[in-house]
Amino acid sequence: MAAESEHDDPFQQFLHQIGGKSNIHLISAASGPDGDTGVLQDFINDMFNNKEHEEATDCTGNSNGEIKIQTNVCSPEKSHTDRSEQSSTDHCSKREKPDPLKSKTVSSSRKIGGKQRAIKCSVIIFIFKRDYVCNKEYYVSLREILKDVRARIKRNKLQPALLGLVHTDCDPSESRDSVELLDRSMRSVFTDHPPQAIWTGCYVTKSPDLLQEIRRNACRAVKSSMSAASANATEEGIPLQMRPAVD
Repeated sequence: MAAESEHDDPFQQFLHQIGGKSNIHLISAASGPDGDTGVLQDFINDMFNNKEHEEATDCTGNSNGEIKIQTNVCSPEKSHTDRSEQSSTDHCSKREKPDPLKSKTVSSSRKIGGKQRAIKCSVIIFIFKRDYVCNKEYYVSLREILKDVRARIKRNKLQPALLGLVHTDCDPSESRDSVELLDRSMRSVFTDHPPQAIWTGCYVTKSPDLLQEIRRNACRAVKSSMSAASANATEEGIPLQMRPAVD
């Protein structure tokens, strides 16, 4: 019965279509002492109906069925700084028991080679806390995170679907302004991205209705990115003299 249920579940079909959870990349901003690692773990558990803890892998890991994560350490009014996996682990050891996700925080330093930094995923999900998106002091760091991702997917033949989520504990209707702000920021950075391949919304922990909306729009965004890639491939195969004129 479980196999039949998964077969009938559109989201499970979607995961199968993109090659599994290893083709999903989560990105957040650690703007406080505890960062957003707890939010990421809650999201993974909620989104994929995990009853047990599932360890995520860093974005440089091999495709092994695990979800890739990236946490950017930010400071007000400055470009986001990078935290290496080693320094993150050392920092945790001085406090309490290391968080499994925090120890997997990875560096997105521009000093790393292009091939290592490239994000080869079908779906990229940005998850930011509402206070972070609304705080003008973090505007620059938010833009830097988006621009860094733009550079890392620039050479991809298939542009990934982009989801922007604002995490809040209050009524989602009260976060409408922050969602719209994130949407504008993403679209102003990813100007060459297919419009329908970008979607923004709210995420509230353990909210079935919102999770269903996120799953549904993730499927739609991926379909749009795939359609755009197919159209581009068809266009490239048309002889030059038969292509439409460009003003």
